[in-house]
Amino acid sequence: MNSILSRFLGILFLLLGTSTCTHSLVQKDQDQLLFPNEKYLKNISPLTFTGINTRPHWSFNGQWIVFQHQGPPLGTTSSLCDSIYIMKADGTQIRLLSQEQERAEFPFFLPKDEKILFSASTQSSTECIPDFHPSTIRKKDPSYQIYTFHRDGSDTLPIEPGAPRAYQGEASVCQNRDIIFTSDRDGNPNLYRAKLDNFESFTQVERITQTQGYDGGAVFSPDCKKIAWHSFQPKNNKQLNPSATLEIWVANADGTHAHPVTELGASSFSPTFTKDGNHIVFASNLRDPKKNGFDLYRIPIEGTGLLEITHSNQDSFPMFSPDRKKIVFSSTRNAKGPNEIHIFIADWEEPSLF
Repeated sequence: MNSILSRFLGILFLLLGTSTCTHSLVQKDQDQLLFPNEKYLKNISPLTFTGINTRPHWSFNGQWIVFQHQGPPLGTTSSLCDSIYIMKADGTQIRLLSQEQERAEFPFFLPKDEKILFSASTQSSTECIPDFHPSTIRKKDPSYQIYTFHRDGSDTLPIEPGAPRAYQGEASVCQNRDIIFTSDRDGNPNLYRAKLDNFESFTQVERITQTQGYDGGAVFSPDCKKIAWHSFQPKNNKQLNPSATLEIWVANADGTHAHPVTELGASSFSPTFTKDGNHIVFASNLRDPKKNGFDLYRIPIEGTGLLEITHSNQDSFPMFSPDRKKIVFSSTRNAKGPNEIHIFIADWEEPSLF
C-alpha cells in the first residue's frame, strides 16, 4: 500500500492481528462471533476464511462485493500483492479479478455494476512483501493510477488517460456518476471530484480540499449531496505521525462547508453514511490505549453523540449495503492466525434516537 494512509492501514491491521483481545465471546452458536453489547449487529457471519481481506465495497444492486485480498489464495491463485477479488454477497462465487503480479487496491463498482474501478501500481511485485513496522511507510507511489475493468476482470483501461504522473487512488463513486478520489498531483494528497463521461473516463476534474496534510478514503452520502473522509492535519506546521491524528470530516459534495466531525485525537478512518445521511459509521482506535485495536463507532454529522457499535477491538472498513439494511466490515474476530483479517456481513439494527 503506497499512500500515507493506505500503507499505514495495512500495517495497523497486521499489528492488529497480533494483538490479544481480552473480551469474551457471547455464545457458542451463531452468535459466537458477537461480543457483549454489540446489539446493533444481527445475524453476523464471515464471508472469507484465509489471508488478509479488507476494503469490502457493495455493488449498487446489493448482490456483489469487491474487496482486497493478500496472502494465501482464494481459489487457485496466490499473490504477494494486494489483489482485487469479487464474490456474491453470501460469500459464494469468489474469484480473482486483477492480474496476479500487480498491486491492486481500492475497488469500487461503477453504476450499473458492469465495471469496477481500482488503483494499481506498475512497480515490481517484489515491493509487495508486507513489512510490519510503521517506520516503513513509503513515499506515495506516482505509478499508482486509477483503472477500470469489467466484472470478469477483462479490458483494463485507465479511467483518466493522460493523467499526471502522481499518486491517484482511494476512489469512490455515487449513483449520479460523480467520483471522488485522492491525488497528490498538485503536490499534496487532497480530494478531487470528477464526473464519468459516456466512455466512463474522468471529466471535469477539480480539487475540492486545500489542506496541507492528507485527505483520503472519501465516500458519498446516499443522495450524493455530501461526502465524508478521513483527514490528517499537521499542527503548528509540524509533520506529526498520521497514525495518531486521523479525524473524520464532512462537506458538501463540492467540498464546501468542510468541517471535522470528530476531534478524538485517535486514528479514525473509513467512514460510511447511514441511510438518513445524517450519521456516519467509522473505525477508530479510540478505546485502545496502545492504539493497535479498532472498533466501529457511529456519530451524527454534527459531531456530538458518539456511540460505540462493536467491542471486539479488531474491526474496521465498514460499508453499508445500498438499502442500508446490512453492513460489511473487516475483522480478526474469527482469525486462526496472527496475519488473518476476514470480511463479515451482518444485519444492521439502527440505534434508537432515545
